[in-house]
Amino acid sequence: MRKVFDLFKHHSECSFFPVLDRADKPRGLVCEKDLKRYIYSSYGRELLSNSAYRKRLIDFLTPCPSIDIHCPAERLLEAYAAADSPPGMIMTENFTYAGFISQAALLQIVDSKNLAAARDQNPLTRLPGNNTIIDYVQQVLEDHCQDYCLVYFDFDNFKPFNDTYGFRIGDRAIALFADLLRKLLPRQSCFIGHVGGDDFFAGFRALVHEDVHQRVSDLLDQFQHEAQSLYDAATRERGYIEATNRHGDLVRFPLLSCSAAMLWIPATAAAFTLEDVSQIIARLKKSAKASPIGQAEATIDADAITGERPDA
Repeated sequence: MRKVFDLFKHHSECSFFPVLDRADKPRGLVCEKDLKRYIYSSYGRELLSNSAYRKRLIDFLTPCPSIDIHCPAERLLEAYAAADSPPGMIMTENFTYAGFISQAALLQIVDSKNLAAARDQNPLTRLPGNNTIIDYVQQVLEDHCQDYCLVYFDFDNFKPFNDTYGFRIGDRAIALFADLLRKLLPRQSCFIGHVGGDDFFAGFRALVHEDVHQRVSDLLDQFQHEAQSLYDAATRERGYIEATNRHGDLVRFPLLSCSAAMLWIPATAAAFTLEDVSQIIARLKKSAKASPIGQAEATIDADAITGERPDA
């Protein structure tokens, strides 16, 4: 305890110090506020230094959350938010002490992420845009602690719908889907974004396959049902619209729906790049549009891609 008093004496700018065991593993913090009644007592220092008093450094430890230094910033902020307003976070590497990040530094991270998100936000849906989505996928690929599922949503037959009813109604369809994403997907474990136009993105973290499948299916069904309100009564009754295709031919197009390409990324997945993920999802999009239920999925396992197929 004499060493503790000397530390606070020679580093008056510090109000706490991280405490490590002999293996450099963090045990918590020793805080000046917990020692004040001894510091300001005439005999407090001598009392704590007396082995007969039986007060040791471990008796003054305050718990402090710790997290691996390689975890993404979102995990860092989640761990801090779940704690009881600690002065910061202990950073570890291979479970040993690597450093300390202060409360002020954490607030700077929050501010910078909020500013970047605001700049990247889609003006129509108020959802994160491409830059934020790319950052999220990169963090997923670097996070080997949890399983993820990346889902790419793409409207079916949106161009003829947009050409027939105009951009204002087209924007209503896009806003409708964004509202359903917010309503039907769990905020605690799901990231949602707007790639642009009629393309959307969702990232599920640590959810079982059955739960993700059910939520995605419910979302697609709900959108297909509610999108019918955007058509006139006669078109709803017919179940299709007539419009020209890319070749200039007049053809019948089904009413609006949406397809979903799902890419599972387990914590044990092999090292893949953003380009790899983009190419896999592009192939899955084609499979999803060919599927009778509008879904296709693949899994990145420890060595390669498996199960790249449309759902049946």
